[in-house]
Amino acid sequence: MAGFKVEELLLATGGHLLSGSKLGHPSRLSIDSRTVKPGEIFVAIKGRRFDGHAFVPSALKKGVRGVVVRGDYRPSFSKARRKSDQVVIGVDDPIRAFQDLAGFHRRRFDIPVVAVSGSNGKTTTTQMIGSILRQEFCLLQTKGNLNNHIGVPLTLLRLNRRHQMGVVEMGINQFDELTRLCGIAKPTIGVLTNIARTHLAGLNHLDGVARAKGELLASLPLDGSAILNADDPYFPFLRSLSNGSVVSFGFSPHADVHVTKVCLSQSQGWSFSLQRPGYRRPVAVRLPVPGRHNVANAAAASTVGFVVGVKATAIRNGLAKFRPMAMRTEIVQWNDVEILNDAYNANPTSMQVALEMLSHMPGRGRRIAVLGDMLELGCAAKAAHEEIGSLVAHLGVDNLILCGSMGSYTASGAIKAGMCRDHVVVTCDDQTTGYKTLIACLADCLSPGDTVLVKGSRSMRMEQVVEGWRKHFSRRRTQAR
Repeated sequence: MAGFKVEELLLATGGHLLSGSKLGHPSRLSIDSRTVKPGEIFVAIKGRRFDGHAFVPSALKKGVRGVVVRGDYRPSFSKARRKSDQVVIGVDDPIRAFQDLAGFHRRRFDIPVVAVSGSNGKTTTTQMIGSILRQEFCLLQTKGNLNNHIGVPLTLLRLNRRHQMGVVEMGINQFDELTRLCGIAKPTIGVLTNIARTHLAGLNHLDGVARAKGELLASLPLDGSAILNADDPYFPFLRSLSNGSVVSFGFSPHADVHVTKVCLSQSQGWSFSLQRPGYRRPVAVRLPVPGRHNVANAAAASTVGFVVGVKATAIRNGLAKFRPMAMRTEIVQWNDVEILNDAYNANPTSMQVALEMLSHMPGRGRRIAVLGDMLELGCAAKAAHEEIGSLVAHLGVDNLILCGSMGSYTASGAIKAGMCRDHVVVTCDDQTTGYKTLIACLADCLSPGDTVLVKGSRSMRMEQVVEGWRKHFSRRRTQAR
């Protein structure tokens, strides 16, 4: 992480030096007491499952340069055996202080930063943008899914002199969160992939999702660029929020960067062309990943490339080299069964897209959907799960296997829409027991040539089903020998 002098720590956080000296070399930050090193500054943030203040004594024992704590934590220092040269800085809120330090560090660098948000496809689009821009720039990019109030600062604190641009993913579930993240990251380009029903427990309804995501656009500078989905119903509303210029992408011929000549290849990837303003020749692209929605994600990523001025070859090569992250439309072949592992997260729109993808995938066997709950939908949860069940039936999916407390609603929707009751299985609400039942159910019903979709919200951890199924068949094969 980035280094800070004590004076900078105090300036950035508005904190107070409770003890120790301002003198000394810059120190790197750490928020993990398990990996903190001598000479670093330990910031005692509080999470849902832990409070960093409980680990301050062990951090001091490891020889850290100092700690950033709540101002009222001072009485506990008698137990910590603090050295006289170790710095103690008191702040109102260590998480806020950590964010402020990341923002302070971001302002050290006069480089463009792309912020990516939206209801679906944030991570994939961020990765695609990175694949394109790395063809011409030294790039800072979000790792994995570090996109929240802690992940964004962690990303920004990796900025160094080599970086020429940054690409930062931003995820939220409450109002004003995106405004705060943008205040830290200071994006110059903002990308919104789409607006869909997600995090309704905190954002109430679809209009609320649009308003919350629109905070990104209102945070852009006057000379910034907003990159928006022309096919999204909220496009006119979002366009009205942008401080800077707006560049649209999509399948619509009215989009500034529009997709044409879309063709599904035999390898389940896509070929298509991108027509851009001011250019006679379209850019021909080959994208080696399944799912038509990924064509839209690629168009969004390519639009970033056009805005920053990369060559067409960078866009072509970047997308041709792109590979999805694990559990995001990841195709896994096992025992002559094809698994579409899309287990990372789920909301009604992404679930619909995944099911449509399943229904169109080539294969000689059955199509089986293994679905977990979609969470954070508030009062819309029951109806949303019933809708997904109905969609499963209408798409002609052969078997439906469900896990979670909302599974009965999905099953009800499927059966009401005409799916054979014998082809619908609901495991129990308890995830551990439910997964065991589900894996056993798969073991009994799967045949060579089948295609299986596995998907659910993040906390459902549906990837355990994929891994458990593989272990089950590995044991069976070993026993057969």
